[in-house]
Amino acid sequence: MNINIRQTICTLLLIPVTLTGCKMALPVDTRADQDKANDADLIISTPADEESSDYEENDYARVPDMDYEDPNLNIKLTDLSGKALAAIESSDSGMIVPDMGVFYKCNDEYRLTKMTENGKKEDIILGSAKEYSYETFYARTCIDNMLYTLAIKGDLQDQKEDQLYLVEFDLKEGTENEYLISDNGFPYVSLTSRDGKIILFFHDQKEKLTDRIIEFDCSTKNIRELLTYTLDNDLAGESVRSIYADKDALYLLKVVYNSNNNISMAIDVFDKDYKKIKDYDITDAMKKATVETTNMEDLNELIQPVSSFNIFDGRYIYYENFSVTRAFIDLKDSSLLYAIPEPFTSSSGNGPKVFYSLFCLESKDSIDPESLYIFDNGELKKIPTAILDDGQQISSVTASPDGYYMVSICGEDNTPYLAKIVSSSELR
Repeated sequence: MNINIRQTICTLLLIPVTLTGCKMALPVDTRADQDKANDADLIISTPADEESSDYEENDYARVPDMDYEDPNLNIKLTDLSGKALAAIESSDSGMIVPDMGVFYKCNDEYRLTKMTENGKKEDIILGSAKEYSYETFYARTCIDNMLYTLAIKGDLQDQKEDQLYLVEFDLKEGTENEYLISDNGFPYVSLTSRDGKIILFFHDQKEKLTDRIIEFDCSTKNIRELLTYTLDNDLAGESVRSIYADKDALYLLKVVYNSNNNISMAIDVFDKDYKKIKDYDITDAMKKATVETTNMEDLNELIQPVSSFNIFDGRYIYYENFSVTRAFIDLKDSSLLYAIPEPFTSSSGNGPKVFYSLFCLESKDSIDPESLYIFDNGELKKIPTAILDDGQQISSVTASPDGYYMVSICGEDNTPYLAKIVSSSELR
C-alpha cells in the first residue's frame, strides 16, 4: 500500500447509522448490470464542540524528528450522541467490546475505557502486555464480559523456544489471567468460540510439525486436546491454517502437502462431538483466486498464514491471508464467487463481519473505498457510509458480538477522524 500511515491523523467517533444493503458489481464473474445502490438512510450525530467537551486529553509522544503527531498515540472518542468521552493514548486503534467499551494497548498495558451507568468515563488497567512479543490481535474474541487472545512470550528472532499463552481479560472485574498452551509456540495461531468454550489451534514445533486443536472451557478453565494434524520433514501430510465454529459445526481449513510442488487446500467439518462429518476440496477455487489477486497461479499464496476465515450459512467461506489473497467461495459446488486483492479486508473481533478497503482512496470496479460491505445470501452488498470527506480513508473496523461496530477513519490533515457504531440488525 502506497501510504505513510504515520502521516494520517486519526480521531474516533461512535455514530449510530441506519444502513440499507445493496448489490455490487462482481469482481470475478462478469454479470449483467447490477441493481443500482439504494440510498442509505444515515442518522449521524455531529461531535460536540471540542472547546466545550469534557474529555481529558493526555500528553502524547511524538515521532522523533517529525513535525506531525503519530495518529496511534492520541485517539479521541465520542459517544453515540457525539459527546466527547475520552482521549486515549494507544499503540493501536483499539477495538470495541460489549457495552460499547474500548479495549486497547498503551505503554505495555492492556486497558479498557467505558462509560459507567451514571454516564461517567471509567479507565481500567486490565494487565501488563510487556512480556508479550506477539499477540494475535486479528483473532481477539469476546464471550459475555470476557475477552480472549493468544500471545507469545520470548524473542521471536532467537532460536530458543517461546511460550504460547491464552490470555483472558475480565472486562467486568478488570483483571487479566493467562493459561499456558505450549512451551514451543508459533506466532500464527487462531481461535474461535462456541457454547462458552474457546477452540484454538497452534503449531507444535517438534521433530515433526504437529498442529493441535485445543478446547478451553471458560467456566472450568479446563483444557483438552481435540484433534491433531501432522506434517513431516519431507513435506508430506497436512497443516492447519485456521478454524471457525458456528452453532452446528467446527470448520477447519488445512493445506494438504503431497510434495513440495503438489499442494491442495481443503476444509474438514466436525460435529459438536468433534467427529468428522464432511470435507471439501477448495483447491481449484483457491487457485483461481490467486490468479485474480496476483495475476498468476501462485502456490505460495495457498500456504500463507490466514488472518480471517469465516463460514456463512454453513455454505460460503471467506478467506483472507497475511499476503494479498481474499476470496469468497461457495462450498456447495466449490466455486469462486469473489476474489479481491489487498487492501480489501474484514472487520476484527467476533461480531458479525463487515468488509472494506483499508487505507484506500482509489475507487475500483469492484470495491468502493467510501463504503462498507456485508456478505448476505451469497452476495457482497454495498453499504454507502456517506461519512468520508475528500482525503479520508477507513483505517480499521472492529465488531462486537453484541451487534456494534467501531469504524476508524483517518485523514492526512489535523481534522478529526470518524468512527461509527451500527447495530447488526440494521445491516439486514
